[in-house]
Amino acid sequence: MRTCIKRVKEFMDNAIFDLSIYRYKKAEEKLASASMLLIDKLYSSSLNCSYYAMFHAVRSIFALSSLSSPNV
Repeated sequence: MRTCIKRVKEFMDNAIFDLSIYRYKKAEEKLASASMLLIDKLYSSSLNCSYYAMFHAVRSIFALSSLSSPNV
């Protein structure tokens, strides 16, 4: 994964790449929260965090394409 990130960064504007990484880290944080909430059997909250983990992961990918929007 790290090698792929380095290759992408070579071709990207740093601001766009940084935005993508920021959103990816948000996705990782939400996924970690979802896992902890699931272990504690807080299913609704876990589902909510899972949703936002996917949301931020997709936004991370969109930041690398022309589909990105700051309003979403």
